[in-house]
Amino acid sequence: MNRPYPPALSYNRGACTQRGFTLVEIITVVLILGVLAAVALPRYTDLTARARIAKVQHMAGTLRETAATFRAKCMVTSGCNVQSNNTTFTFADIGRTVWINFGYPDAGDTLGVNQIDTLVDTMGFVVSTPNTQMTRFASEGAPDPANCAAVYQDAFSTGSQPIVTTLTSGC
Repeated sequence: MNRPYPPALSYNRGACTQRGFTLVEIITVVLILGVLAAVALPRYTDLTARARIAKVQHMAGTLRETAATFRAKCMVTSGCNVQSNNTTFTFADIGRTVWINFGYPDAGDTLGVNQIDTLVDTMGFVVSTPNTQMTRFASEGAPDPANCAAVYQDAFSTGSQPIVTTLTSGC
């Protein structure tokens, strides 16, 4: 028995299934991804700089708050002299002896000797003392750490406050 041949297939454009991408489609996708990468990469770099700036500003706020807290603590604690420079005082409630300048923690010239650098969390910062009245908290990993820092300077007289500045041009 002879089987009849299947009917002839007619060419119908809608019925064809595509098995890949055309060169035009691939080039279009690559161009779109290239444009997105060109826009996203500078934005990502800007975000890391903003994060470093925020970190430095947070450290500056922490230094101000710590100084104000110790000043208040010194004012209400008998024996703590807010009128003198370079004295030590033992705060019984925290069990620590702290160098004091006019009631505020000392910036000092020796790191780690019960001065401002031991009273705050310095994780993520490189701490240095450029001179005897200043402590610099430079952000680790900054392109220019000397200009991406919070700087604490001693109170210089009775009634003055420590000066806390932020340097962010190198972040």
